[in-house]
Amino acid sequence: IIYLPFTRITTPEIVYPKNVPTKGQGRVLVLDDEELVRNATGEILKHLGYDVLLAEKPEKMILMMNEASARKNPIEVVIMDLTIPGSQSAEETIIQLRESFPTVIIIAASGYSSDPIMVNHKQYGFDYAVAKPFGISELSSAIEKARGKSTD
Repeated sequence: IIYLPFTRITTPEIVYPKNVPTKGQGRVLVLDDEELVRNATGEILKHLGYDVLLAEKPEKMILMMNEASARKNPIEVVIMDLTIPGSQSAEETIIQLRESFPTVIIIAASGYSSDPIMVNHKQYGFDYAVAKPFGISELSSAIEKARGKSTD
């Protein structure tokens, strides 16, 4: 015989998140050299409702943006990792993006929260910055804030 302690079965308390992600629309390009991060970010964005493109190098991103623009289906938001080994710098990339695509919304993404670009993103030409690792709520909020749809 095995004796087990008696416990009452209770219904778990339902906890609703405070920051419910906003469903999005439009085309977003994710630039990140790390495949896992790039793909995970893409999946989050797809879940939010965005049409997603992925690039591992700034040069490929620029090519994809030119192609999208030529097809009259432009990319509206770029989420850009700041450190891509073996490629042009984030500063060079942002200058090129701003010259060719002045209306695109550009969000800096980095795990280095003390990076000068993360601290003063507007000074470097970015519309917003989001620190890695980020979740669905942080990413949704960053896009909304960069688009000027949220003021908090």
